[in-house]
Amino acid sequence: MKPLLYSTALFLNLFLPHCLLAQQLEDEPIIEHLYGRSGQDRLVSMVENWEGTIAAVGQTNQSNGAAKGSNIYLLLLDEKLKRTTEVYIGRNGDDAARRIRQDLDGRYLVVGHSETPADKHKNKYFGKKDGWLLVLNE
Repeated sequence: MKPLLYSTALFLNLFLPHCLLAQQLEDEPIIEHLYGRSGQDRLVSMVENWEGTIAAVGQTNQSNGAAKGSNIYLLLLDEKLKRTTEVYIGRNGDDAARRIRQDLDGRYLVVGHSETPADKHKNKYFGKKDGWLLVLNE
């Protein structure tokens, strides 16, 4: 019976306080920042490089000049999570980025898709949805 008593005491003294602390911290984030400008910006993928800067991509409903529909949303943050660059990239039709990664030379590789627009630019697309790879300078 003593081994069971020791096991219970060990659990109560070592593991239970950590579980209770984790439950307390779960309720509120340590840092919270809101990014975006259009009211419908969505970030779906992010990458952090060795310098501590973060790049995130997703989709926005903000128009990019002549481009209509949704566009790629690219957000670059410094190591303190302050916005350094915010870019909306797209053509006519719906464009969206799904994943981002940073190459060893500092370039960003972004994958996503475009949907065929219903206007005169339709001939640049090959199907209802086209996948693409975008390579961006650091």
